[in-house]
Amino acid sequence: MEQHGKSREKCRSRQEHEFKYQTYISLTQRLVVATDEKVTTSGRETSTQPQIVARCCSKEYAECCTESVDFAKPLRCNGMMLGTRIDVTQCIQKKMYGEHHPMLLNLTDALCCDVFADDDNDEKGHCLTECITVMQIPALRNDKKLKRIKGCRRTNQLYKCFTRCLQWLHNKTEDEVLDFEQECSIKLKMLPGKVYIGPEIK
Repeated sequence: MEQHGKSREKCRSRQEHEFKYQTYISLTQRLVVATDEKVTTSGRETSTQPQIVARCCSKEYAECCTESVDFAKPLRCNGMMLGTRIDVTQCIQKKMYGEHHPMLLNLTDALCCDVFADDDNDEKGHCLTECITVMQIPALRNDKKLKRIKGCRRTNQLYKCFTRCLQWLHNKTEDEVLDFEQECSIKLKMLPGKVYIGPEIK
């Protein structure tokens, strides 16, 4: 009777082991499928990294594009023309974050980084450099780009000027010109206590 009980216990243990093994195999297969195929998140089709690179970059720049996407680095491929960089950047961002991402930032928006130039409170141009760098990273989401630019210094008074420039750039007509002095006070770039020669700034 005792031997029969042990035999039944071994059988149950073997069945449990088999069940766990089959469950593991099933989960592994599902994981592989989810990794290799496109998945849908909130109604948006998302592609895997190899698919994004294959779709957006030519074979000539595949390695460079892969590095940019994989490590969230600026897209700086040797020999790639500016127009191509803009198109590739836009393609990668759309594939990663969707066609209708609000105010999708691109290389062309680096124009607005100029609001950080010639800032006497940032003589080494940390914010200007960070802004230009961030704008060249297609794998970085909009909110993370803006967070990095805003956080380039503890108190970033020029950040509002930057976002105002982006709004103008994305909604402007051909005849509109952004007047920095009208939108942002030049005082924000002045060093407190330093004497400046020129017309009085109100």
